[in-house]
Amino acid sequence: MKFNVSAKELLRVLKATGAVMQKKCSLPILLDHLFTERDGKFFITGSSQENSLCMPINLTLDSETDFEKFCLQCNDIIGLLGSLPEQPVEIDVDMQALVAKFKYSTGMVSVPVERADEYPAVAKMTTPTTSFEIETKILFPAMKAATSCCTPDDPLRPVFSAVCLDVQDEGVIFVATNGHKLYKYAYQHGLPFLTGEKRVILIHNSLIGTLSAPFAGLETVTVTHDGKHMCIESGDIAFTIRDIEGKYPNYNSVIPSECPYHAILPVSNLIGAARRVSLMASESSNMVRLTKEGMFLNLSAEDNDFSKAANENLVLAEVEDAMNIPDGFNIGCKCAHIIELLGNISTDNVRLELTSNSKPILFKEDADNSVLTELTMPMQLN
Repeated sequence: MKFNVSAKELLRVLKATGAVMQKKCSLPILLDHLFTERDGKFFITGSSQENSLCMPINLTLDSETDFEKFCLQCNDIIGLLGSLPEQPVEIDVDMQALVAKFKYSTGMVSVPVERADEYPAVAKMTTPTTSFEIETKILFPAMKAATSCCTPDDPLRPVFSAVCLDVQDEGVIFVATNGHKLYKYAYQHGLPFLTGEKRVILIHNSLIGTLSAPFAGLETVTVTHDGKHMCIESGDIAFTIRDIEGKYPNYNSVIPSECPYHAILPVSNLIGAARRVSLMASESSNMVRLTKEGMFLNLSAEDNDFSKAANENLVLAEVEDAMNIPDGFNIGCKCAHIIELLGNISTDNVRLELTSNSKPILFKEDADNSVLTELTMPMQLN
């Protein structure tokens, strides 16, 4: 079999599908890309059995040869293509010798090929019970921002390592929490939006970074769910993901319904102050104290074991009713959480909402139509 393909196009598809594969797996053949043909179109698939990504590739097959599906380990090929300028590449696959030759303008490499007979069946959807269409500029940024509140990998509580999509009739709520901080973004599309049943979908945070690349340049995608698998698709691109099993916690129960106190601050000033003060915080607790002092909100941290301390006064944003916190109010929280949560705020100012030093601190965008709510749990003050 002989193919011709653009080096840039082949690199893009191999990198996207390769991101789904696991570096360590029980079946060595799952380290390979699967090349298939369907209805005159060619596809490349990467799979970890539980999750799979199938993307079309613009291959031109030599008219004198017939196609036979095959598997190819492409780590070295990806490195080669990444070093080449844009140009056509000829692929000559010999299924008798089980060798593929990649010929380019100045040279050639050959790599082993495997037959596709032993490639396990990739994850497939059954009849979907939930379906909705959503813009890529909403779906992927919201899920990526939510990962800041996930536990990287928690085998005992896998739901804390997941981004939750709470699909409702009128929209979808993106949620993530590790029990100490929480992200909630409520996207309201309006009717009609959902086809089928309401659904809570849980996606492991390690997959979130691989989702957007296959759909780059597309405005919308369709998301379906059959009770076990979620599929994001557009045209011939299909990304199938095994849902995490488990009941997601009632995230609304930890969000205070009313917060009597607030402070509105420039995001950049608060991030800068938090980073500077955190340098003197205890390495074990990373705690920073927020205190109302006159017209300022004071950030302070200390590490008594090493005789270190820092404090900084923050000027409020130039808006009406910038703060109503009573003098002497103070609350402790992890400094790293402040910096991570502020990274998701898109407005110039952030609105901190507080109830008491034993209740969570809410972070909201300073906008009337903001649908983002973040929180961090307080720490006990000495």
